[in-house]
Amino acid sequence: MATALAQKGIWKNSIVEIISDFGISQSIFARLIDVPETTVFRWIKGVCAPQKVYQERIMKLQYIDRELRKSLKGEYIPGWLNTPIDYLGGDRPIDAFKKGEYDKVLQLLAYIEGDIFL
Repeated sequence: MATALAQKGIWKNSIVEIISDFGISQSIFARLIDVPETTVFRWIKGVCAPQKVYQERIMKLQYIDRELRKSLKGEYIPGWLNTPIDYLGGDRPIDAFKKGEYDKVLQLLAYIEGDIFL
C-alpha cells in the first residue's frame, strides 16, 4: 500500500513539474500524452497512477524538460515550445509532442546543445 501511494506521488510531482516548466495547462498536458483531462486531474490528486504507456510518455516529456533546462533559461521554455521550427516541418515542438514525435524534438535539442548535426 505504501509503495502504491509513493508511486502516485512520484507521478504527481513529475506531472506538476512538467506543467509548470512548460507553462501549459492540465488540459494541454492531457492532449500531449493523449488522455482525458480528468485523468490528469486524478493523477495529480493521487487517486490513481498512470498506466505504463502513459508513464513512458510522461518520462519522455520529463527527459525533454531536463534537456531544455540545460539549454534555456526556464522563462524561455514556454516560448520555445510554441515557436514554429523548420526542422519540425514548421510545427511547434508542442505540436510534435501531440503527434508523438518526441524523438524529433530530442534530435533538435541535441543539435541545439551542439551534439549532432541535422
